[in-house]
Amino acid sequence: MNHCILLVEVMQAPQVRYTSDQVPVAEMIVQFNTPRDGDPPATLKLVAWNRLATEVEQQSYRVGDRLLVEGRISMVTIDRQEGFREKRAELRAQRIHSLAALGAGAPAPAYVPPVAPAPPAPKPNYAPPIPNAAPPSNVAQFPSQPQAMPVNPPSVPGAPPAAPQPFPQAAPPASVPDFDDDDIPF
Repeated sequence: MNHCILLVEVMQAPQVRYTSDQVPVAEMIVQFNTPRDGDPPATLKLVAWNRLATEVEQQSYRVGDRLLVEGRISMVTIDRQEGFREKRAELRAQRIHSLAALGAGAPAPAYVPPVAPAPPAPKPNYAPPIPNAAPPSNVAQFPSQPQAMPVNPPSVPGAPPAAPQPFPQAAPPASVPDFDDDDIPF
């Protein structure tokens, strides 16, 4: 998509001409700062057609006026008197806003997008706790202080603790043939 917005300064006052079909066309030379520091300002021909051209004529922009221009960049081929063709960039304006209301030397206002109101905070989907209320019957109750558990709890209440059972020992391996180095056939 070819769409640009440039903050420009008028370098040559607009000239309005009419096509053979009586369509108004306004042209002026503008300059704008380049994004790189140290580069000279770039110049373009600004072209406005139809209703916008008559607005440019009514506004009577002068050299030094600062404008905010919205439009498209297009490449135009021009036949030069020297006998060759030259390509130049033109800015075909769709909207022009004057920055004269800001005063001389004042910076352009920063674009602030409209802010939608913040949505209300979501309501919790649970019931708040009720102080000093009995817990539901399906919730296990645990003591507030941890208690020591016996190492070997008795299986029958009041019975002495059962003696720990030793781990079963593994059976010794089956007899392994005893080979000497000389018995190995290679």
